[in-house]
Amino acid sequence: MWLLSGALLGARPASPEAVRPETTVWLWAWERPEDLRFLGGRKDVGVAYLARTIVVDTDTVTVRPRRNPLHVEGGTPLTVVVRIEVPRGHVPAPHTLGDLVHQTTMALDGTRSTRLQVDFDARASEIPYYRELLTRVRAALPKATWLGITALAAWCANDPSWLSDPSLPLPVDDVVPMVFSMGADTSRVRAWLAVRGGFSVPACHGDFGFSSAEPAPIPDGTRVVHVFSPSPWTREAFLKLPVWNRP
Repeated sequence: MWLLSGALLGARPASPEAVRPETTVWLWAWERPEDLRFLGGRKDVGVAYLARTIVVDTDTVTVRPRRNPLHVEGGTPLTVVVRIEVPRGHVPAPHTLGDLVHQTTMALDGTRSTRLQVDFDARASEIPYYRELLTRVRAALPKATWLGITALAAWCANDPSWLSDPSLPLPVDDVVPMVFSMGADTSRVRAWLAVRGGFSVPACHGDFGFSSAEPAPIPDGTRVVHVFSPSPWTREAFLKLPVWNRP
């Protein structure tokens, strides 16, 4: 059982648009105890917290709810994050989509957030499945709900990319490229960013994600920054982030 501070519960705000323009930095809070009350009630910094991990094998969908406490002040903007994992060697059957959509959207229930972010490092063979998932999730959510996704940095450096197919636009409000923990793509992506100053895929413009342990130059034109920390957040780590002197 995981513990929630009371600030995460209660009535939802009327519209996510009231949150988005003010919030320029989001801190990812992953599966570990986190106390982010040091943020106070500021509106320019929000918390995107892992609410559940959903594992999809060939035929079944298994939900692992968050098990660690998360504490925030009542005025802190929140994004609910759902992590999706498919074990290697498994190919999700089409009939798992219905349950996966339900379990994904249910992550918002009982929270005060109207923002949902899906985190799925889909393999190339899983992209059609992922597209269909996003289409169904979008249709199942209330109109006012903000829907975003994370993106492997390699997706954002590929042109053309499935993220920007004009014949089949993604039904999402933002795409956050993750420029950390890139494995074999690290050198290629960092060289790409150094030469071009940003990603070629239009869907990846505007948002940028990096790790506090792997700082990366923030491209010009970035409006919203997401930051992951490999260890629990502290006020000191927060104040050291290279995001406060951006134009």
